[in-house]
Amino acid sequence: MEAESIEKSNAREEAVQDAVDRAHKMKEAAINAMNNADANEAAYAAQEAAAAAAEAKQIAAEQELDYNVQDIASTAVNSADEAQYAAYMAEQYQAAAEAQAAAEAEAARQQAEAEAAYAAAQQQAAAEAAQQEQAAQQQTEAAAQDQETQQTEVQQPQAEQAQQETQTPETSAPETEAPADNSTTDTTGSATDSSAPTDSDYTGDVPQSASSSSLRQSVVNYALQFVGNPYVYGGTSLTNGTDCSGFTQSVLANFGISIPRTAASQAGSGTAVDMSNLQPGDLLFYNNGGGIGHVSMYIGNGQVVHASNERTGIIVSSVDYRTACAARSYF
Repeated sequence: MEAESIEKSNAREEAVQDAVDRAHKMKEAAINAMNNADANEAAYAAQEAAAAAAEAKQIAAEQELDYNVQDIASTAVNSADEAQYAAYMAEQYQAAAEAQAAAEAEAARQQAEAEAAYAAAQQQAAAEAAQQEQAAQQQTEAAAQDQETQQTEVQQPQAEQAQQETQTPETSAPETEAPADNSTTDTTGSATDSSAPTDSDYTGDVPQSASSSSLRQSVVNYALQFVGNPYVYGGTSLTNGTDCSGFTQSVLANFGISIPRTAASQAGSGTAVDMSNLQPGDLLFYNNGGGIGHVSMYIGNGQVVHASNERTGIIVSSVDYRTACAARSYF
């Protein structure tokens, strides 16, 4: 009987110790979950520790006089209590972490909205500024066009009068019967009119020994014959249509003076002339904002003749209808 009692006592102690070990293990798990703010895991560990402690207490109750078993069982109960406290703290930590995460998410959302609103405002301001700049540019261009039109309407009669005063009867080219196809193509691909006056049929007073001033006046007289003829972009025909640089090139070519084709190239050749010392026949150049974009010929008396645009054609204008940026002489 004594051996059997010892065996049973040992078995009870082992059973209680096993329950204590499980309770301790669950307490450690609950503490770890608390440190990770994992309330669910901590609650599960506390529940398992409580079950192990209850089992230990039940075994100890079967043998109240076995004080060793009672001490071991009380250890399990302590572990279960600690696990329960860890579960409570884990719940608090998890709630605090979730609240902090929610606050950070809300702050990030508000910042993103503020940044998006700022970017939209900047874009709107840029668009409005661009529209205002475009409107101002259009108004400036329209005003300049109106001014040029008014100047053309005023200066056209003056040009006709100047032409009548300076042109001698002999300067008109004799009328000839035009061939079936009287246009040829120059090296730039632009159509040139073979019916335009040339050296051979120009009857102006241009003797071989003529002075420079006489030659200049002859060039001006010749150029004024074509006032009223059309403007054609890329053209070089003084009668059928020419652009500004084609006009100056063709007029000077009639007197054996060769100059480049474009206004920019013409502005880079010849001899520079002071704007305060212009002479008839000198070329004036104008900047269009991206470089030389227009050329005219000075005819004296503060006037120029030029192929202006498709609406006005070849006209006479005041020398200051636009501000010239350079002047060149090819004489």
